[in-house]
Amino acid sequence: MGHPLVCIVGEFPSHSETFVEQELRFLAKEGLDPLVLALSPSRLPDSDPRTRGLPPVRVCPMAFNKEIASDVLHWFGADPVRFILVLMRIIQMEWEHPRDVSWAFRSLPGILSLARRLEPGTTRLFYAHFAGVPTTLAAALSDLTGVPFAFSCHARDIYAGSSLPLKAQRASLIITCTQANRIHLTSICGVETEAKSRVIYHGTDPGIFKPAERKGRPEEPPLILTGGRLVPKKGFDTLIRACAKLRDTGRPFRCCILGEGEERRRLEGLTSELSLGQKVTFVGMVPHGSMEDYLNRADIVVAPSIIAADGDRDGIPNILVEAMACGKPVVASRLSGIPELVSDGETGLLVPPGDPGALFDALVRPLDDPVMGARMGKAGRAKVLREFNAERNCALVARALRGLMKDVSDVKDQESGTLASDPRSPGSMARG
Repeated sequence: MGHPLVCIVGEFPSHSETFVEQELRFLAKEGLDPLVLALSPSRLPDSDPRTRGLPPVRVCPMAFNKEIASDVLHWFGADPVRFILVLMRIIQMEWEHPRDVSWAFRSLPGILSLARRLEPGTTRLFYAHFAGVPTTLAAALSDLTGVPFAFSCHARDIYAGSSLPLKAQRASLIITCTQANRIHLTSICGVETEAKSRVIYHGTDPGIFKPAERKGRPEEPPLILTGGRLVPKKGFDTLIRACAKLRDTGRPFRCCILGEGEERRRLEGLTSELSLGQKVTFVGMVPHGSMEDYLNRADIVVAPSIIAADGDRDGIPNILVEAMACGKPVVASRLSGIPELVSDGETGLLVPPGDPGALFDALVRPLDDPVMGARMGKAGRAKVLREFNAERNCALVARALRGLMKDVSDVKDQESGTLASDPRSPGSMARG
């Protein structure tokens, strides 16, 4: 397998992390020739269009067999001390999360087996998406091969845990999706991290997500739309409580919650408790290809994010970017990177996180004044076109990775093949 860029991800493609798939497709289109090593197989059905036309993907084998055992012994035999140090570093990086320690060690044999089959001398960079186990394994491969690694970080992987400095110090490049994330990274990892970290926003395709005539019957009440994984950080209970206040004013409305997750039963219980069964509906998982249709049925799109008990939080929710591309007025929490997208009173409305009363007050404004809502929607799309265009931003990722890979190639040229003769290099480790 001759690929200069080897990308390590969790599930690929996954239902919710569409930006990862979007980016890797673009890197392939730009000629970076990525090979994706996925720690988990995709749960999307084969019929889903997102499973087609992907860059090459190898799913990490979890079943331990004689061939994988032989591959692990090969890496161990090349440098036993280094191999043991790598195992110790994995524990050091993930010790706060026992489940992640288990996941890392269950994945390691398969990753080592796949890495042994890389074509000699071709790999220039390991690149991981998310600062958790994928980055831990990218660092392990870097230690074993001498090839540098980079990683991108987004939300929970930055804020929940304290081992990030260990990874940041050793990475050659860090890409994150908000200025708020970069500031936090610098505060916990040191000022030296700032020099090698880049802020590149996730984006959307404004040719797909674009304004359209509102779908649905004219007599239907206004639709408030939200969506995402049903987990605590999304703050959907705040929206449900705001809807109860809205109902009490007698205003007509509907609220639709897209997504699935651990919080669904609790949220449905809250909806029943507040007698909102006729107002608030749970749709469940929606294919990403259907999001444009849902957005164009909406009158207002909401992202009521909060900081969860474990520190987890949103960066910039994808649904906000897509809604603004569709010209919809948005209401969101003043939290994390969201104000980098939503300028209060201009491209949307911002409210304190976890405050149903403030959220109610904000929802009332575009409901009572559609002209204001349309003005914010127009300004929101302009903001997306300027700063959150997926193709433009993926090009920035490609440029950053290509520059790092070129630096590695230049070093290899200067060393006249020294790396290839190094017992740690992929060239000497790969099967002849």
